Amino acid sequence: MDPTMNDHVSVPAALTTTYNALTDDAAKRMYRLLSLHPGPDLDVDLAAAAAALEHPQTEQLLEALADAHLLHQHRPGRYRYHDLTRQHALNTTETTDPEPDRHAAFDRITTRMLQVAVAAQRTINPHRWYLGRYFTQPPVKNFSDTVAALDWQEAERDNLLALLHHAHLRGDCTTAWEIAEAMWGLFTHRKHYTHFEQFHRSGLAAAEDAQHVLAQARMLEGLAAYHNNRGSHTAAITHAQRALDLERQADHPIGEASALDMLGVAHMIGGQLDLAAQSFTRARDIHHQISHHRGVALMTRHLAEVAARTGDHLRAIEQYDEAVSYFAAHREPYLHARALTGRANSHLHLGQLDHADTDLHAALTLTQQVGAQHETANIHTFLARLADLRDDPATQTHHLGQALDLYLKLGAPQATPIADQLAQRSPEVDVDPGRPPTEEPDSP
Repeated sequence: MDPTMNDHVSVPAALTTTYNALTDDAAKRMYRLLSLHPGPDLDVDLAAAAAALEHPQTEQLLEALADAHLLHQHRPGRYRYHDLTRQHALNTTETTDPEPDRHAAFDRITTRMLQVAVAAQRTINPHRWYLGRYFTQPPVKNFSDTVAALDWQEAERDNLLALLHHAHLRGDCTTAWEIAEAMWGLFTHRKHYTHFEQFHRSGLAAAEDAQHVLAQARMLEGLAAYHNNRGSHTAAITHAQRALDLERQADHPIGEASALDMLGVAHMIGGQLDLAAQSFTRARDIHHQISHHRGVALMTRHLAEVAARTGDHLRAIEQYDEAVSYFAAHREPYLHARALTGRANSHLHLGQLDHADTDLHAALTLTQQVGAQHETANIHTFLARLADLRDDPATQTHHLGQALDLYLKLGAPQATPIADQLAQRSPEVDVDPGRPPTEEPDSP
């Protein structure tokens, strides 16, 4: 009997009756400890970590709790409490389990989630530099590919944000900001703007409480990237400059280059191309000095974007060539695609339509392979421009529609101008993206 459906007994009393009827003490313990997870749901792996059990026993206990209506399996392999049941379980663990046991269980939950998030991020972007302690340890989980890692982060983002907040409240500030750092790949590839800001703003608060200067700078760089992606270059400059000051204070060259990167993007969005070029050049010089060749390639690509915006597309193509070569050789498909797309843009401006076609379709293949939905949408907009230049309205409309679908899915501001463009071409199109138009900056 589902205790929540009993009209004659109060819900807490019914839950207590059902809980007491469990014959397995391990199931009772599982029921109690899972309530310490603050997120909306959990899987077998997290339940096993919470109770410090192996997966086969954990699966049996979860099935027993679901059969007793103390947990609900809302999707295959994923479980959650009803609200009143969660509160009952939380009250029960507080009166039954000693505080050290509860603290240890919560630590196991946050540690496991953080470690898997790190493993996912390493799969998505193995070449980026990191501060978090688990990036230097062997991964606890192997993801088959970038898409699988992104899908895991996407499925768990609400759980990870809740854990970030609770870890911070409990005084574990390090775990809190490390969770934010480990989610960078999801925000780069799929944006999720609301979470993009929330993770980094909360991570910054935790880093400040921890008095960790480099972590503060890292979170500020994330916030600068968020504002750059939203087209808010003034806010991005503020955060990037704060990060730059902290990185220099800590004498952290690679961090200084990252802050200069974000500052340069913000200046570029704001049309201050000379300042953007100065920031990117200084960052590239730092990467040269510390022999960080990946960073050199990134800044070279940014300088190509500046050249393109000044109208010097021949120079831009030369610099894009360098970036394309590096990222192709080092098998970084996302950044390879970004460089190809930039080069295609310059080809379009020079009327080199066949070269643009080749670059754009190569870039599209790469972004689809790694699940980079936002960049895939960007490429569709360039393919629409190409179709327009070739006087192919049907293909143009097709690519605009593909871009719009992806932008709407991601809640991206680029949806509005694309919807407007489609509406002008086809008055029957009725789309309300709910976002103001803005410009898409480059944020690797």
